[in-house]
Amino acid sequence: MKKQQKNPQNPISDRRQQFLGLHPISGYAPKILRSIPGIDPQLAELTLHWAELIGENLAKFTKPQGLLKREAHKILDLRVSSGAVALEIQHETPQMIEKINGFFGFGLITGIKISQGPL
Repeated sequence: MKKQQKNPQNPISDRRQQFLGLHPISGYAPKILRSIPGIDPQLAELTLHWAELIGENLAKFTKPQGLLKREAHKILDLRVSSGAVALEIQHETPQMIEKINGFFGFGLITGIKISQGPL
């Protein structure tokens, strides 16, 4: 008889999860956010995966505020906590745009508008 291996991140075994019908709530978050009127589903998805996309260090000091539509382009409105972070974001902008667009699989944004203030 095989002994079940436990997932170190999840104390409930995968087999027991299937039996009980349990699923991580994080899988439902995008669907829930899409159903709320007035919330841009792409912004909701971007916000949920923000730390993965730009890294934990920058994610602590930044927050996506919105997607601004300018003609045929979408620009990410990004709030940063300080001038030093704004300078780093400005330097990293091309790589960030590439990561974000790669995550979505298409050219979601063409630029980043940086504004400084409390998060």
